[in-house]
Amino acid sequence: MSENESDLFDVVVSAASPSGDETSAVTVELDPATRGALDALAARLALTPSTIWRATWALVLSRLAGTTTVPATGDVLTWLAAWSGAEDPILSWDGDATRVTAAFDSTRVDRATVSRLGELLRVAITSVLAPAAQLEDVSPLSAAERTLVVETWNQTAVMYRPEATVHALFREQASLQPARTAIVWDGGKLTYAELDRWSDALAERLIASGVATDHPVALVLERSPEAIVAALAILKAGGAYLPLDPDHPAERLAFTIADAGAEVLVTSRARSGALAALAARTVFVDDAQHDPASVQPRVERATPRTRAYVMYTSGSTGTPKGVQIEHRSIVRLVGRPAYVELGPETRFLHAAPLGFDASTLELWGPLLHGGSVVVYADHVPTGRGLARIIANHGVTTMWLTSALFNSVVDEDPRLLTG
Repeated sequence: MSENESDLFDVVVSAASPSGDETSAVTVELDPATRGALDALAARLALTPSTIWRATWALVLSRLAGTTTVPATGDVLTWLAAWSGAEDPILSWDGDATRVTAAFDSTRVDRATVSRLGELLRVAITSVLAPAAQLEDVSPLSAAERTLVVETWNQTAVMYRPEATVHALFREQASLQPARTAIVWDGGKLTYAELDRWSDALAERLIASGVATDHPVALVLERSPEAIVAALAILKAGGAYLPLDPDHPAERLAFTIADAGAEVLVTSRARSGALAALAARTVFVDDAQHDPASVQPRVERATPRTRAYVMYTSGSTGTPKGVQIEHRSIVRLVGRPAYVELGPETRFLHAAPLGFDASTLELWGPLLHGGSVVVYADHVPTGRGLARIIANHGVTTMWLTSALFNSVVDEDPRLLTG
């Protein structure tokens, strides 16, 4: 509190009552100008100062809690004249034109909190006593506090590499630490250098098959290292990956591919079968695994505004619709996030289907920060399966739906022990 406010707000904490109960008191003293204004308002409305104090406290509580016990708008005098309310057994305020005192249960609320609330009440009573005051203008926050809360603390915009694409940021990591593990799964791993080379080779095959900037490319693979290679390769080719579940009915796959306008499909040799007939051209991710390293100079075929992927809704309420996400949106999501720590030591579990947007964080969160993607092998995650992969691969971070989290915790919360 500043020095020029010290004469307006003087807190006096009393000793415990002689009876030995737990009731304590905090007193707020008013400056002469505020005393006069409170006396005048009480006389004008034929109310006691105590009633005005208690009504203002109800207003403060309503504003802090976001409740509707006090209307959001309206004339303050009209509201005061009609106000009636009950005392709070935990904290109540009573006073006259010179001071107001809080009686509170010290077993439920501490003195420091009551003192802080007293300051809010003082600010609010000053607003209530202003000429032609309106309820929407009354705030328990001083101008300085409002600036702090609304403006200073709300400066949350983060511009992380707005000029970058997803694969450009991956290439930076591959250049910085080529030998670090990029993807790990039961039975194998890929380093950043290996993932970079394999996805480069597949990108060349995609470009040769007609993939151009902003073109959707059907990605029909189960959750796997190959699927991650394919997604990265599609981005390097300038396309947008369209993740599809290979176990979906052929009719659903055909509709989605046609609706998105994807002319190229990426899958594996093992999955070829009927999938090859769903698009004009098919490229197999495993065919590119042992291609010689490219000697062609890398040409950037995408911008931050280029589509990175297209995901289709379930269609449970009608026809499935494609949602298009640009590179800049992924970079904003995972670039220096405040909600999770991402770095070279991150081992992020990839357990979501590629067609579920949680996979965006699971893949590009670690790969754009030098961390590792840990691929969950089983089709459906279970508590025991999570415990095994956490222990075997040192998982540090994972994203779970609330339903899966609750299911695992109900079974045994120790399954999530890292």
